[in-house]
Amino acid sequence: ERKLEGANGVLNAVAVNKNSTVIATGGAEKTIRLYNFNDGTLAGTITTPSPITGLTFSPNGQYLTAACEGGEMMTY
Repeated sequence: ERKLEGANGVLNAVAVNKNSTVIATGGAEKTIRLYNFNDGTLAGTITTPSPITGLTFSPNGQYLTAACEGGEMMTY
């Protein structure tokens, strides 16, 4: 069990990279939060133009793609 600090709104998506070092979360508050998988500490945030409906890491773990309301796709 792991508690991830920081999110205040509805959480719609969670993704873990291939080598299990990063957890990404996103939801209604238009913010992607990146956490250290091992200890759950917040490593960074990314603001998106609209609420997040889905998240996925690329197969090599170097990119994160967010699906947003309205059909927008953002890759970071």
